[in-house]
Amino acid sequence: MATKVTAPSGAVVHGPHHLNPPHDFWWVNGVAYLDADTHASYAAYFVRRGYTVEFGHQPPGEHEQQVAAMQTTTVRRHSVGLQDTEAERRTC
Repeated sequence: MATKVTAPSGAVVHGPHHLNPPHDFWWVNGVAYLDADTHASYAAYFVRRGYTVEFGHQPPGEHEQQVAAMQTTTVRRHSVGLQDTEAERRTC
């Protein structure tokens, strides 16, 4: 099971969370699914930024298909503009 993270209302979040490496997790229309280890490293960030976090979800096939399609393209920018530095995220 995964943790479902939904971006705050009005936020446009689509694509990789990071450019390097782009494989940690991807957003599809404001929703990302994270494994337990990935969520643990971002938990404070999501709370501080107003994301909705729901535990115990299975990523739907459509989400995984859209991520797979995005992974075949050249990534040019983050899913959202840079909001925090890595150091700021880790100090929460």
